[in-house]
Amino acid sequence: LTGGVFMNSVLNGKIYNSKIFKNVFIPFAPDDSGNSIGASIWNEKNKKQFKNLTPYLGRSFSNKDIKKILELNKINYKTITNVDIDCAEELVKNKIVCWFQGKSEFGQRALGNRSILANPKDPNMKDKINKYVKFREEFRPFAGSIIESEANKYFISPKEIISPYMEKVFICKNKYINQIPAIIHVDNSTRIQTVNSKQNKLYYNLINNFNKITGVPIILNTSFNVNNEPIVDNPIDAIRTFFSCGADILYIGNCKITKQ
Repeated sequence: LTGGVFMNSVLNGKIYNSKIFKNVFIPFAPDDSGNSIGASIWNEKNKKQFKNLTPYLGRSFSNKDIKKILELNKINYKTITNVDIDCAEELVKNKIVCWFQGKSEFGQRALGNRSILANPKDPNMKDKINKYVKFREEFRPFAGSIIESEANKYFISPKEIISPYMEKVFICKNKYINQIPAIIHVDNSTRIQTVNSKQNKLYYNLINNFNKITGVPIILNTSFNVNNEPIVDNPIDAIRTFFSCGADILYIGNCKITKQ
């Protein structure tokens, strides 16, 4: 299914959960911008490319280049060997994290490379991020990134839940609602991104490390931007946005930046 109407993740979830279709696929850019992706694979010779379709098609920056930018701007940083482990430990402490890794995503959703991350277990986290980080209305909900194999444990669906592009909304099972209040909307629904190690290994490892500490295989994920601005793309965007909002930590490549 493609077209701008399929940016409606509530609708997509209803279609997916219905018994009308055996399989439903909605790409990471179903709006007009996605035509370029369709055009590049729409011929017999390139059909194999469809199996390896990825939203991570934008620019990436080496640690060397990132450090040059940080030093040029006199920004203090700490080099971290395992950012996925370090970040998981900070999320457990209810720190709000800006996460800039690998290639930027093509499309409207931040899928773990240009994201703001937080602990879904904190009942006050939604209000904190809306007020101090995103600068938007307090009722606005947040999505969750979940280890793919755990999705059906937490959410209701007659099918195996696959939502790699954060394109579908599902209802949370009653017994888990109080476990992840920061990503539960008023109707007990959540827009979710399912993550596996093949799709995005570093991001998967981060969620898995959080799961090892907390027993919850989910983290809050929202786009790395503030209200009325596009998602960040390059290190300068990331630095400016981080220092102009209420987030606590920025992981950019293997560099960790705080405001202390």
